[in-house]
Amino acid sequence: MDLLKGKRVRNKLGEEILSDNALVRKGILIFFFASSWCPASKQLASKIKDFYHRAQHEGVEACLVSMDLEASKMYEFMRESDLPFLALEPQSEVALSVIARFDVHKVPTVVATDSEGRVLSRDDGSDVEGCCARAMETWRKLTK
Repeated sequence: MDLLKGKRVRNKLGEEILSDNALVRKGILIFFFASSWCPASKQLASKIKDFYHRAQHEGVEACLVSMDLEASKMYEFMRESDLPFLALEPQSEVALSVIARFDVHKVPTVVATDSEGRVLSRDDGSDVEGCCARAMETWRKLTK
């Protein structure tokens, strides 16, 4: 996805990696906008994680976009939720550009995009499984 192309992101261990390497052969990128202080974000984290485990072999990657003010809060949230996917540090240039690109004003929010950055589906956390399933269905149609 162009928005992350050449950018540095964090993996589940907190190590800085180049997004291009992490997104090779990925057709769908699910952005999970969340905050450590938000109970709904904490509840949704397990659903996103479950979907990710089921769909990662089908070309899905997920990325936490932390709306926290401190990176330490994001890492704590990732550890507590056992999130196995990428993350953008709070207040970083790339995180702020992704937040602006998708016009996110509340947490939790889930935005599923294709590899070109086109929005396949979007959800406020009320139907994340449906959101992700719709994204997969749309992506499959586009790639046939």
